[in-house]
Order: sequence, then C-alpha cells, then structure tokens
Amino acid sequence: MKPVLPLLLAALSRREMPQELSHDRYVRSVKEMLDLNNTISCADPTFGLLANNQAIAGMGTVTDPNCLQLTIADIALTNAKATRNTSGMVASLIYRALERNTAAVGVVSEKCTSYTPRNSELLAFQQHQDPASPGAEANNKAVVLELARQILGIGGDPTDALKSGTFQPGDPNSSDPTGNSCDTADCIFSNDALVNDASEAEIYDYVAKCAATVTSTIGPGESVPTGGSIPVNPSNSQTRTSNTPTNSDRFTTTSGSISLGTASVQPTQTTQTTTTRQQQQQTTTPTSTTTSTPAISTTTNYQTFSQAYLGVFAPAVTQDSNGMYHAGTDPNNVFNNLKAALGRSCDIQKNDCANTANSQKQPVGPCDTQNTQCKAETGGS
Repeated sequence: MKPVLPLLLAALSRREMPQELSHDRYVRSVKEMLDLNNTISCADPTFGLLANNQAIAGMGTVTDPNCLQLTIADIALTNAKATRNTSGMVASLIYRALERNTAAVGVVSEKCTSYTPRNSELLAFQQHQDPASPGAEANNKAVVLELARQILGIGGDPTDALKSGTFQPGDPNSSDPTGNSCDTADCIFSNDALVNDASEAEIYDYVAKCAATVTSTIGPGESVPTGGSIPVNPSNSQTRTSNTPTNSDRFTTTSGSISLGTASVQPTQTTQTTTTRQQQQQTTTPTSTTTSTPAISTTTNYQTFSQAYLGVFAPAVTQDSNGMYHAGTDPNNVFNNLKAALGRSCDIQKNDCANTANSQKQPVGPCDTQNTQCKAETGGS
C-alpha cells in the first residue's frame, strides 16, 4: 500500500531495510482475503510486518502491535476458508510466518501473547526471525517445517513453506541498515535472495512423520481440493521452481457476515438461497415449488468434528423438514436417528480420507485414528 512507504522510510535506523514488498505476492493475496470482511479495519496487511512503532499507524481496532500480523492472518484465513480459496489459505499461512521488522539488525521480534487465533493452524508456528538474531537458524527451520505441515493440511503444496524464508543475515555492527534485504515487489524471489531454511527432502520427511496430527478448521462438511501426488523424500528435492500464487480457485462472496472460526458466510437473499461450505453448498428452492422432496435444513450442521487429515472433512449432517437426518448429499444416507447420521458422516470421511491418502502415497493409518476420534467426539454410532 503506497501510503505506508513514507512511514517505512522515516523509521529507518540501524536495522534491516523494510522488507514488506519482498514477499509482495503473499501480502497482496492476504489483502484480497482481508478485504472480504475486514473486521478490524486494518489499513493494509503491510502494517503487520512493520516494527511496533510504525505498525500502530495502521492497526485499526487491534491494540497490541505484536499481535497485528497474527490477527490479520487469522481473519484472512477465515475469509479464504469461507470462499474455498485454497491459494488464499496458503498465502494467509505464509504471511503469518514472514519476518517482522525490528528496531535493529539482529533483534528478535516479540511473540503475540494477547490474541488467540480462531484457526488452529496458526497456533502451530510463529513468525520468522531476523537471520542475524540469536537462534534464528533453528527457529526459522522449525517455522518452515511446521508451516509445511499446516499447508498440507489445507490441501496445499507443503514445499511452498520455503517461500516464507528470509535473507542472508546482515551484520549487527554495520552502519548500513539495508543488510542483505531488498524492498521491491517480490524481490526476494526475482533477486534469488531467498534462503531456504530446510530442504524439500526434510519437508517431505517431516510432514510424513507428522501426518497423523495434521488438522484444519476449514469447517465441518468440506473437503479442500488437494494437489497432485506428494512424493516422500524425492531425490531431486534440493531445488524447486515456483510460480506466483494464482486466484483461479477464488470464489466471490456476497455482501454479508463472515464469522471467525466457523468460516460461515451469510448469503444474500435472492430467489434462490445458496448455502455455504458448512452446509455442503446444498441449494434449496422456495417452498412454493411442486416437488414433494423434503427440504433440507440449511441452518444447522450437526457434524461438529473438524479434524481433516489431508484436507478431507466429515460431510455435513443436516435435517430435512420431515425430521430425517442427511449425512452429506447422497440420498441413500438418510437416517431417522442423529447418532446414526453422525456415524455415517464419520465413516464417509474415513473412506474419502483413505482414498486421498492412497492417491498421494501418504499413510492411511491416520484416517482410522481420525474416524475413532470423530465418533467419540460426536457420539456417532
């Protein structure tokens, strides 16, 4: 955002030059997601990457500058989930992992302690630290590995986590504030200045070992589109050519409300009411039609289990006007007992999960574990 540039230039001291544009592709994508429902009135996601004294100028209703980046990522991720925008979800996660500016080269940026995100993925990792700061190498590697795990969980390419990396470390004793950074759009990529905090082989190994604990909270009843087969520990994993994230899968939300955590969108009233992800995008027609098929309730999803190994969720459980419960959209999965419908929903998730795991050459065992957890949590039979 252009108005922030004078603030950035005025804030320079003995620290790395502002890096807000270096990962511009992700900051712009996050802005698109944030603007869908900017509940904090934040001026621009760029402010979340600034040092505290400059972040204050664009914080909106957020009161803790140490939590601005996390709060922005949380809202953007929620909005991306609501619109089923996988690239927006990935960008939101990567944005959260980006290094924030600090007062000087080698200074560690503070952690957020006053805000708890609604999206559990954001609880799993922190931001990158200045590469010249103490412990930065180990910290940044841990950030990338855990970020990769969360990206895989929402159906993205785990190696995209590498793009959240920062620059070569600068000299804390130098009078040159630029260090090894740059600040033109996507310059860390175009200048080949990105430092990979881990190898692709390490990422594949890590996500495979942690596969059983990958969870996401996109919302009950949805399977996030996944990419192609993800090989484990490929031999040519040291280098990778990346493309700028696209918005080819972006859906436009209507004017309404998007609530954090549930990622539910309140649709605009038209001649036909189209529901959101949480109701499996079922569509109901006005009751004045001549069809005798019971209308499915679109106000309540009784399936509350939100874990989703490999991005495969338990389908929604809804109730029709005759009091029958539907597990997903298959007309054969109709029950007069809620527990039975919930159990069937859990089993559908297990089957779809196993198919996805097999197609991606990932372990199937976590699907069984998840099925047990689903039935235990929901009381499904």
